[in-house]
Amino acid sequence: MLFTFSNLTTDNGLQDFNMEFEAKGCTVLFDSCETLSRGVLSALVGLDEILAGSLLIDGIPQKMYFSRNQLIATLGLVFDEGIMLSNLSLKENILLPWRKRFEGGNLSSFEQQLKKWMELLKMDTDLSLRPAHVSPATRKFLGYVRAMLLKPKLLLIDDPYYLFNK
Repeated sequence: MLFTFSNLTTDNGLQDFNMEFEAKGCTVLFDSCETLSRGVLSALVGLDEILAGSLLIDGIPQKMYFSRNQLIATLGLVFDEGIMLSNLSLKENILLPWRKRFEGGNLSSFEQQLKKWMELLKMDTDLSLRPAHVSPATRKFLGYVRAMLLKPKLLLIDDPYYLFNK
């Protein structure tokens, strides 16, 4: 996938931002100051409003691209510190996007896949807990689990080197 940011200004930090990159295999965007990475991801997935400039995905404006291709099937998102909804349990946070992606899907299949990923990452976290009751590292690992369960075309990871050795 080819991503083109042209003179992009958002409501949450990017100012006249320009960058083009192709994501295939493993692509790492290095931000030594860690000031732009969150803005790039937030603009890409539509969390930040684009005030000026353009964002193209494979040559198609971002909004038009996602009107034709489901965001949740295209991009798996793992934000730093594992952002989750505080009023839901950890399991509900994982299940919510899965239900949207696989509407009418078999819950036993979800449970099997969830168990597989939890074992693979050696996680024994009580998924009935709220996000505030677990560490940011645990939430980030659960972000990996959530993203992988969605089987996206591309996995986007904010701060990929944070705890990546597990």
